[in-house]
Amino acid sequence: MCHYGGVDVLIEAHQELVLESLFDIDEDVDYLFDELGVSDHLEEYAKNPRHLYDRGSPLMVGPIRSGDLPSEVSDRAHDNKPIKIYLVASGPSHYNPAEGKLYIALNSNAIDVLGKAGLGNKEIIAEYPNITNEFSAQRIKGTIAHELTHWLEEALYENKVSKALSRVNVKPTPRDMVKFRNTSPHEIESFIHQMSQVKRGVSEKDWDKLSFVNLFNKHSSLRQAYRNATSKLPQEDLDEFSKEIVRKMNREGLLGKNMRTPKRDIKFASV
Repeated sequence: MCHYGGVDVLIEAHQELVLESLFDIDEDVDYLFDELGVSDHLEEYAKNPRHLYDRGSPLMVGPIRSGDLPSEVSDRAHDNKPIKIYLVASGPSHYNPAEGKLYIALNSNAIDVLGKAGLGNKEIIAEYPNITNEFSAQRIKGTIAHELTHWLEEALYENKVSKALSRVNVKPTPRDMVKFRNTSPHEIESFIHQMSQVKRGVSEKDWDKLSFVNLFNKHSSLRQAYRNATSKLPQEDLDEFSKEIVRKMNREGLLGKNMRTPKRDIKFASV
């Protein structure tokens, strides 16, 4: 009589290893969200839109030093490449390896579109209902995870981001730059970490109801990456990007039941 218990254990161990490919940074994300006072600034913006709309006194909170982050993986990264982390309300969220600084930005484009009325601008919200997602805890936590992932890959994987940038800077074509900024391997990894933060704030039942379009409405940076790829890259690049996103989402258990569609459906024309 054959025993297959060993095989079952091997399969379970393999699944655990696959699912552990994400950096374990949930506690870092929560720590930065709290220490940077994100909730307070979002609440203040809802009450007093000029708090973020008025560029005369730009928001700058921080720095939080990477050595204060609680996770083990960030502790190792800090030893290799310490950084300072800020919350701002102007410019894009980004990690600057040369300066050793990481910026978490509230969406200044959304703030400008909403204008002085902010979230009270009923006409703009009626026209662009998903704009309110930009001021949710999920969205900001996703952004924190996205940028932390860039830093972690740089610090732990031998300057991965800087090396990729240096390769692109050697006679780059427009196609090279679009791919680097939107569909490159390091961007895809950051998108996957970002999605995992979105999922943290959604029940399993509700997650399974989400389509890709629903997800992208909660996930504006990935939506923008697809828009850029669709308008500026050849179809084969877009197909490769779509395939890799879906593969890694599946790897990390992020592919909800309503997202399990054929790849040809991942066109996102309506996003």
